Amino acid sequence: MNLDSSRSSWETRKQPDPASSKNPGGVSSHPQSASAEAAALASSPPQEKRRYPRFKCEGNLELKTDGSTIRTWATFTDISTAGCYIEMMTTFPVGTKMELQLGMRGFLVNGAAIVRATYPFLGMGIEFTNLSQNAREQLDAMIASLAAGRLLSVPPATKKVALPAISEPMAVIDALEQFFETQPSLSTEEFVRLVTASQKRKP
Repeated sequence: MNLDSSRSSWETRKQPDPASSKNPGGVSSHPQSASAEAAALASSPPQEKRRYPRFKCEGNLELKTDGSTIRTWATFTDISTAGCYIEMMTTFPVGTKMELQLGMRGFLVNGAAIVRATYPFLGMGIEFTNLSQNAREQLDAMIASLAAGRLLSVPPATKKVALPAISEPMAVIDALEQFFETQPSLSTEEFVRLVTASQKRKP
């Protein structure tokens, strides 16, 4: 089971955007070149190494940029322990700081972030910069639920999966990060073994 998403990694590619620095809304005056750039990013080489495993999802997001009282609502479509990708038409320039709240599957993550990549009319990649301990625990639990949900989506008739109770979600995330430093994909059996081993570790 391959846990890599098809979108290019914004976590390892902090791309400058001269157009966005001139336009407050971050909208390029060349939408065709922006579309071509996005298409090139989507077809990035599979050998590119990602620093953190990312998971496709669909969650709600509320954000407010520094110095503004206007709140914006959007959808985030993939997430990792480092940040997420937001789909929205009106993007912000690279370097924009913001306060945000992520919501998905009953988990809420409040914190701060900064824009690391922006694609006008498409979306932007943000990096989390200031999460409280509670927010970090919520984020870890959110990602652990995505990992478990991805695995448990296999039809029962094809494969029956038995996972241990996850009392230490951060241990699961750490184990996944270590695994993907050297391996491009993760099988069902490897995931079960990895989760089980991570919950047996002493704090």
